[in-house]
Amino acid sequence: MSQVTKAVFFDADGTLWGSVTGLHPDIVRNKIIDMYLVSSDMRQVFDYIDKELRLDPKLIPVLKTLKENGAKTAVISNHIQECLTSIIEHFGIRKYFDIIVTSSLVQAKKEELVPIKYAMFQLGTGNKDVIVVGDSYERDIVPARTLGIDAYLIRTDYNLNKDANYIFSLSEVPAILGIA
Repeated sequence: MSQVTKAVFFDADGTLWGSVTGLHPDIVRNKIIDMYLVSSDMRQVFDYIDKELRLDPKLIPVLKTLKENGAKTAVISNHIQECLTSIIEHFGIRKYFDIIVTSSLVQAKKEELVPIKYAMFQLGTGNKDVIVVGDSYERDIVPARTLGIDAYLIRTDYNLNKDANYIFSLSEVPAILGIA
């Protein structure tokens, strides 16, 4: 990239964390949302999360490096705002994100571009100041590219696509930004 990137927008499910049993991130997210909507007690959701999900082991060091180098960070997800914020707080990583934007907050899915535009507006960044990192070609890479944003797809068994900038690990993100 010719400019120094000022912000990294991460997808949540399948990017920041994954299933320990190998379930597809959409299945896990939908189960969490269902449990959240049915139960008024987040303990049930947290019990499931503690059994099913694990943070990417490279995540916290990457987030620390980004923050130490002045990058803004966001989570952008087709999730419910209160539920996702609670999950991020449960994992103890809220302090690393400047903003959390969900489809419920902006009343539009990532595919409709609104969540990314909203995050850019809130953080005062333009499309050349941002990269997007996610695990879904259709929901992360295509919307970012539509807005002229560089996007990186975390390579998994379920997202092989020839037209993507692949990364194998979140630990590659600082190098993409030129941070050693």
